[in-house]
Amino acid sequence: MAAKTSKTGASARHVSPIQSIRVKRERSDDEEETRRVAQRTNEVEEDSDEAAAGAKAEMDELVLKGLLSNNEDALFETLEKIDTLLYDRDDEKSQKEAQSDFFHLGGHTLVAKVMNTHLKCLEIQRLGVYVLADACSDNACVKKFITRAGGMQAILAAMRRHKNDASLIRYAIIALYYLTSLEDNAVLFVTKTDGVSLVLDCMKTFSDNDGIVSEACDLLESLCKYEQLRNKLDKAKVGTSLMVAYDNNEDNEEIRMLTKGAITLLFE
Repeated sequence: MAAKTSKTGASARHVSPIQSIRVKRERSDDEEETRRVAQRTNEVEEDSDEAAAGAKAEMDELVLKGLLSNNEDALFETLEKIDTLLYDRDDEKSQKEAQSDFFHLGGHTLVAKVMNTHLKCLEIQRLGVYVLADACSDNACVKKFITRAGGMQAILAAMRRHKNDASLIRYAIIALYYLTSLEDNAVLFVTKTDGVSLVLDCMKTFSDNDGIVSEACDLLESLCKYEQLRNKLDKAKVGTSLMVAYDNNEDNEEIRMLTKGAITLLFE
């Protein structure tokens, strides 16, 4: 049987010497590019490993030495650097590694102690709240130990002392939201602290601050999801605060959705 020919009449299976050289060159170019990509990948991984090791060493230094200082300026600088390590990370893996390093070094305990010791210092309280919020992860054990170490109480104390600082209040509520996503912490928050009343007061004080109202409604909705807590909440006060937030935010669909969801759960 005759070999199939191309439109030019040449055999489809025939490869000229020039074509053979071209194919070999293309293969060689492909292999070289593959080698270069692998080399760049290895370099990136090595750089990443070096960066991770450097970040861990810095976290060790900050937690084990920096947080033991009694100087407020030094503590401010230390907390700022810790917050950067916990928050400004390039990827989720790096952030979780930083959270893990901070936790295993006992950083949450030391930050709570620093906050309790320097309660009057707004800058330290604000950064302490930032750090505890950023230190929370999806790990239930971490949330439990932050609370046991006095983290929740330190956050509430900061809210009482600096109740007019919008940034502190907002991130305090965010931190409380993370902590109370663990049911045991939520029960403690509702039954053993004045946390709910503090949050309701903040909603009233900052009624025109969408960020604070939104975070507060998110926290209240989260608490209302626990069936055992609904009857322990002051439904009249919580419900009124949610209704006010709903009425005052006609143009904010997110807040209205959160308040509606919380009210529905609260009165189930």
